[in-house]
Formats: sequence, structure tokens, C-alpha cells
Amino acid sequence: MRLRISGFTLMELIITILVMTILLGIGVPSYLKFKEDNLLQGAAQSLHADIQFARSEAIKRSSDVTVYFFRDAGDNTKWCYRISDNAACQTACSYTCDSTCNASCDIHGDGIARGKSHQDFPKVSLSDMTYTDDKIEFSGQRGTADEGHVHFSYGDKVINVETNMLGRTLMCTPSGQSGVMGVGSC
Repeated sequence: MRLRISGFTLMELIITILVMTILLGIGVPSYLKFKEDNLLQGAAQSLHADIQFARSEAIKRSSDVTVYFFRDAGDNTKWCYRISDNAACQTACSYTCDSTCNASCDIHGDGIARGKSHQDFPKVSLSDMTYTDDKIEFSGQRGTADEGHVHFSYGDKVINVETNMLGRTLMCTPSGQSGVMGVGSC
């Protein structure tokens, strides 16, 4: 009786490695693009949702609520924003939005820091902000707001988050700019 040993031949192993290399060569760049798009869209969606939250809090509490932006003047990838009804928030923070900032930036003294930071969305830049004094102020009377936009970018892709005077918020890609799938143009 002859004993048969099973296994892979060298040719089978080489073909398998070749196929895996081709699949990885196609898959890795697609995955990286997908990841970049999700980081950019995540930053814009977070701000969009937080602006809507600030507006609803202003109306609910009948007091002004503000979204404060903090940026490093030399580096657009270092930024943060906080939502507060406390004017001391504007002077307590820097682009790091650390614990000192969080203690001053809450709503109605509840001690909860609301907002996001560049640490949540690495390599996403915040630039081209058109809000006066880097803040969006919502009136507690009607929920109206400052008109303007914030420009988020990652590589060559751009998403704007805009508010109008009525406090309505829109996410869009500026005309002529490369955007993310699912985000309309402005």
C-alpha cells in the first residue's frame, strides 16, 4: 500500500500569492479613499447635527445658544467647536478644546461639553469660515442665526456646512469642487 501525501505544489502557492497581491492592489486604494470620504463626511455631518441641536436648544430654553469655533492660525487641520450659552466659552478655549474649555462651554450649567475636535477627524481641515467672530449665534426667540458657511476638506474633496438667517442648515459641495458621493452641490 502506497502512502499518499497531500499538500500544495509550488506552482499553486505562487498563483495564490499572485491573486492575493492583485486583489490587495485593487482593494487597498479603494479602502483608503472610502476611509478619507467617511472622515470628511463625518466631520461635516457632526457639525450639521450639532448646529441643528444648538438651534433646538435655543428655542427650547428661550435663550441664546452659540456654536464657537476655535482654530490654529497656522494649521487648518487643528480645530474644534463647542456649543454653549455661556459667553466665557469664547475666551476659555483654544483649538485643542481641552478640559479648561469644556468646563466653561456647556448649556445651562449642565457640565456636558458638546462639540467635536480635529482629534475626532484626523487630517480633515476646517477653513474658509465666513461667520463673524468664528461663531454661529442662535436667537432664543425665533431660532434665527448668523448666515455663513464652514469649509471642510480632506485632500481634494470639499464639503460646506451652511446656515441661513432662519437657522436652517445645509451640507453641500461648492460648485467646481470635488465632493463626496451623496452630498449635493451648492
